Amino acid sequence: VGSLGTAGIGALWYVPPVYGVQFIQQSQKLPSNAVTFSEMLAFFIPTVLAMFVGMLVDSWGACKVHTLALSLGCIVSPVPLFYWWAHVPPQ
Repeated sequence: VGSLGTAGIGALWYVPPVYGVQFIQQSQKLPSNAVTFSEMLAFFIPTVLAMFVGMLVDSWGACKVHTLALSLGCIVSPVPLFYWWAHVPPQ
């Protein structure tokens, strides 16, 4: 069970902000400064939300918040991206 949580956290920390942005840069030929800003923004949002997530952990419990974060980040949020990859033709 612990390895599943570790894999999910690794996927949330590194895939969208680093590999996802680099994949979009290669496919859309984006400039490097736009990619760097996107990576910075992907790390800035969790930093801002950290205090509120901490308060949620205090009131709701760490296990429930961890399960919620993994399900939202690893199952729910990639669905639109996978739909886009499968249905939008490459140009």
